Amino acid sequence: MGLEWCGRPVWEAAAACGSGRPSGVLLPEERAGHLPGAEDVRYAGDLANLAIGQGPLTVTPLQVAQFLTALVNDGRMQPVSLVREVRRADGTLVREFPRPEPQEVMTPATAAALRRALRAVVREGTGTLAEVQVFGAAGKTGTAETGRDLPGGGGEAHAWFAGYVPATLPRYVIVVLVERGQSGPRVAAPLFRAVAEAVLGHHPMSSGIP
Repeated sequence: MGLEWCGRPVWEAAAACGSGRPSGVLLPEERAGHLPGAEDVRYAGDLANLAIGQGPLTVTPLQVAQFLTALVNDGRMQPVSLVREVRRADGTLVREFPRPEPQEVMTPATAAALRRALRAVVREGTGTLAEVQVFGAAGKTGTAETGRDLPGGGGEAHAWFAGYVPATLPRYVIVVLVERGQSGPRVAAPLFRAVAEAVLGHHPMSSGIP
């Protein structure tokens, strides 16, 4: 699919979803990642690599989580925030951190199509080990090759699973990254399921933006 699109729309879509810049969360060591520019995408193979998240493209788990909020909110991406307010021990409010407004980054139709695809990954694709009983889950596995060799032979790869639960009316976005985990389907997907089941078991479902 990436080869069917020209390079500019791919780049613009990735940039709109936060690739290549910090999420804005209050973490001084947050990395910006790298969104390849025109100098990095010169050939069809470069574009194909970019479309599947390989090559010089790098992203952080926070950026991936932020992107997923757009899918579950009909195209409106919710900027990540960690702190809502600070209070003293006696309950006195010290400071509030207003939640940033969602940003329109894709059409509702595009978001719906991507949700269907991510649900299919868990139901019948590479993400079956991420499935959460009763609630259902949706997401995508990733096995990101680093280009480095492992001491015992073979290539080094990071294991990813990024998704949300429940599959219908999503409430929680969860991103798992296991550096040198080697397999998204076998390593990251089961961890996603474990985290999702723990969250759903301890926190009641409620309405609101994930």
